[in-house]
Amino acid sequence: MLTGHYTDVEAVAPGMPDAQATIRWLITREKGARHFAMRVIEIAGKGDRIPLHAHDYEHEVFVLEGTGRALTETGSRDLVPGDYVFVEPGEKHGFENTGTALFRFICVIPNPA
Repeated sequence: MLTGHYTDVEAVAPGMPDAQATIRWLITREKGARHFAMRVIEIAGKGDRIPLHAHDYEHEVFVLEGTGRALTETGSRDLVPGDYVFVEPGEKHGFENTGTALFRFICVIPNPA
């Protein structure tokens, strides 16, 4: 069993142009997870965002803290703690902080190759 506290994991830039966020890679293949990676994503300032983008894999998101918005090509949906989001493979998506506090969420994806 692996346990830890998310703040013990370094917050890094997401490696995506124009993304105003940090990612903490909590559970990964390198830590023994064979199938999925769990990340905590933080968007600090009001109006900061992860712009629309797409991947060939699904995402599962659970909002922990703050208020934000899930962005799609056709619109957006407001998010508060306790909300979840399922992003289909290939679906364009992004996230934006709409509040004055930190917007923090868990994002689970298949382990990158």
